[in-house]
Amino acid sequence: MSVKDFDQAWDEKNEQGHPFKVKGREYELPPSIPAKVMLESLRLQEEYDTDDEIPNKKAIDIAIDLLGKDNVDQMMDDGITVNELTDIIQWSNEIYTNPDDEEADGSGNAN
Repeated sequence: MSVKDFDQAWDEKNEQGHPFKVKGREYELPPSIPAKVMLESLRLQEEYDTDDEIPNKKAIDIAIDLLGKDNVDQMMDDGITVNELTDIIQWSNEIYTNPDDEEADGSGNAN
């Protein structure tokens, strides 16, 4: 019996990430949303009404899971605010939920 090698299959997909710039530095979202971020987002949707603001700590945790701690630390060192970090999270949600939306990349150009 052969073993399905998902690692090889995923590596061969060669998907592109989603580049963006913050405070003069370039970053990149993963090609698809990490499962941990998706599960946490779903949990937060159940816990908070759509009109409720998600606590800053939870927004930072999602950003770290999405972008990596080193990248979030760099953004914070560069002076990003929590509101600006939340803007990135909201933009990433648009990217992952509407991948064909030409306006989602913020420049009017499709990625």
